[in-house]
Amino acid sequence: MGFPTPTRKSTLVSISDAPDDEEEEEALEMQRARRRPSTSSTLASPTPAALPPSVARCPLFTLPREIREVIYAHVLSSNLGFSFPSDTLTRDVHPALLRTSRALYAETVPLLYTSNKLIFSHPSDANMFRHAMAAPHAAAQLTSMIVRVKSSDVRLWTAYFNSTADERSLVCDFPLLRTLYLRFRGPRYQTLFSAEQNAVHWLRDQKLLDVILSVRKCVADVRVYLCVRVPDDWSMDAWDAAVERVVTEQHSRDEAVQRVVMQQHSQDHNWVPSVTRLMGYVSLYGVWLKLETDGM
Repeated sequence: MGFPTPTRKSTLVSISDAPDDEEEEEALEMQRARRRPSTSSTLASPTPAALPPSVARCPLFTLPREIREVIYAHVLSSNLGFSFPSDTLTRDVHPALLRTSRALYAETVPLLYTSNKLIFSHPSDANMFRHAMAAPHAAAQLTSMIVRVKSSDVRLWTAYFNSTADERSLVCDFPLLRTLYLRFRGPRYQTLFSAEQNAVHWLRDQKLLDVILSVRKCVADVRVYLCVRVPDDWSMDAWDAAVERVVTEQHSRDEAVQRVVMQQHSQDHNWVPSVTRLMGYVSLYGVWLKLETDGM
């Protein structure tokens, strides 16, 4: 996507941090224009006098802001995620647009970060992206992201999720984060277990629980993908049965819920708490969880 690595010049920042006189005057003119009262409709085209000289006659800036943002979205956003760090520009997104002028940069840089999901495979990558980027104020506007958590890195991720330090924590690095997609590689399939026993083992995995309990305190909407490898003859019926069993156990461990269950269902010994489902997800441990399988 062009999000830069710390050792390379940022794709998003072709404009020097120390602008020349013309660029500085352009930036000042933009600030003065924003302070001027507007008597026209919000849909009206901006007048040339309200724009910096470098873009005053540009056809793009004669369009209403709402239409310009639709155009920007086609050029700068994708439904797929982008790995960081990465030097490869993919997904047909063109951040080079931001290099054309300061006026265009000011309008488009928030959209670049808020309309795309970045993928981080290590908490240090997320922290570095937030603090080492040339536009940290824009990076802080990320509203969704994807993290890949390996079992060997669970302690690093939980430390990042549990921290409230200004210099290194998820809640401080990305204060506007609303949705987090967490891809967790589950334990290996055990051939000595049945398919259902394997699924229950995945759901009870302590590292998975540690990650979930940590991250759900930071983000309102957490979507967990439990990624496992299964035999070719695997059936999702085993997963459904395992979820039912774990949900039942979760309810029985909650004393308050258990008392209500005993009062309302004392005569129904076969009653099982219902599983809440949404588009392939199940509600479990306070997050939305979904199984992803690939062949062995």
